[in-house]
Amino acid sequence: MVAFTAVLSGCSAGEPAAPPSPAASPSSAAASPDQGAGSVQPAVTAEEAGSLLARYVRLNNKANKTLDVGLLRSYEGGASFAIDSADYVSARELKAKSGGAFTYVDPVFHVSAKGSKEWVLATVRQQAVKGGKKSDRLTYLLFSKAPDGWRQIYAPDGATRATARPKIDVTAAGTFEELPLTASTGLMASPGNFAKLYARQLTGKGTPEAKARFAVDDDLVNQAATNRRNMNRYARVTEKVRPATEYPSLALRAADGGALVFTTLARTSRYDVRPGNYVYNEQLASLTGRQHRFMIVNDLIEVVAHIPPKNARLRQFTVLGSYRGAVSGSGS
Repeated sequence: MVAFTAVLSGCSAGEPAAPPSPAASPSSAAASPDQGAGSVQPAVTAEEAGSLLARYVRLNNKANKTLDVGLLRSYEGGASFAIDSADYVSARELKAKSGGAFTYVDPVFHVSAKGSKEWVLATVRQQAVKGGKKSDRLTYLLFSKAPDGWRQIYAPDGATRATARPKIDVTAAGTFEELPLTASTGLMASPGNFAKLYARQLTGKGTPEAKARFAVDDDLVNQAATNRRNMNRYARVTEKVRPATEYPSLALRAADGGALVFTTLARTSRYDVRPGNYVYNEQLASLTGRQHRFMIVNDLIEVVAHIPPKNARLRQFTVLGSYRGAVSGSGS
């Protein structure tokens, strides 16, 4: 998780997009069950989960300060590594300064059962080391166990409105239930199908009925629409969004019978500049410092979302948090 400002503009206007501030170390760890029921055991104990989070934030602060991609690789994976490593490379070339160190407070852990796939989800709140100001917004840190150790693979920051923790269903063994991405029984949509529906939502396409299935106060969708609207006077914007299935997704059973899903989307934005105008980008070193008549930007978007049960009173998908960043681009 890094903090470098990204700005995309046409002439003097455009829509800024700033990735979240960097993480650091926790001050406390909420309890996670140590004992399982029968033969089912949690992937980690409460103490081990706290140590995992502490290691992550300690290394994260160090890597953010030194822009060390090798160190980053030792504790991050998935789209998080792709986003942050691209930021590191650009930050080095642009001599950008990272944000200050952060600590995490109020952590709560949910863990998978011990087995072939092991996960730890920590919901936390950020607090600046200097000044001590705590954010009310949640950060969702999802860790996956790799053959050579744990990796943080998702780090979406909660939406400004979403300050309450989601209620996750816990088994008798004290572990969460992982759902197949194809699971659809009792859900408004399967987790895998949600990713396809949300990819279309981000482009502003689809029928009014399809759009109405999503909560209207969606930060990502609203920002994308604002960017298209602001940029229209300078360039014709064409966007393609797809589920990035090359990165892992995870779905958990929510306490209301719905699901909590972590998934990644890939977006390609093409800017065909109108006569007499130009566009520019201030995040990617490969694009910054030049005025472009044609430009393509590829970014990755991590989201955590709630899929309601079929019998829910309010049958709408809600995106609870996101983390995104440009990973490549070209222009002329």
